[in-house]
Amino acid sequence: MKCGHWRLNFPARAYFFSEGHWALQPDHASENAGAAGGVVSTSGDLSRFLSALFQGRLISASSLHEMTNGFDDGTRKSGKGIGPFTVRGTTKKGFSHDGSIGAHAALIGYVPEDSLALALTINGHNYPLKEVFFSVWGILYGTGAPLPSFAPVALPDKTANALTGDYSADAYGLTIT
Repeated sequence: MKCGHWRLNFPARAYFFSEGHWALQPDHASENAGAAGGVVSTSGDLSRFLSALFQGRLISASSLHEMTNGFDDGTRKSGKGIGPFTVRGTTKKGFSHDGSIGAHAALIGYVPEDSLALALTINGHNYPLKEVFFSVWGILYGTGAPLPSFAPVALPDKTANALTGDYSADAYGLTIT
């Protein structure tokens, strides 16, 4: 510890993909991470956690029910902490949750009917993690998982120029140019 704070010490460094190259992400200060910086885990540990959670070894059945069927916002039913999903091409229902800090990210899912857990953890990506997640479920259930093309796509100057500007999220006090 130094000056009342510490830096997260991840076993795997995080990387951002920028301009065709991987760049090392600076370490995060834990005081800026909020709840996201409070847990460092592995895919195996997350899978074991999901299994224990859904097998009733961590919380009561009523707490799990509330966690997975917490509220209906009028457009979709959502859980409290873990939300529902359907495995593409099947009627299999599962529950998932994701989280990230910088380039470190995790996406977990569990299908109670089959006691099947999936946990993806990454330290950098240049492809949507949710697409990888649903493709793996498709492979597991044999519904097919079309492999993406990773061929570079040229963005015409006219399109790129139209996207140039300032983007902000006032709720977070964030502006990106």
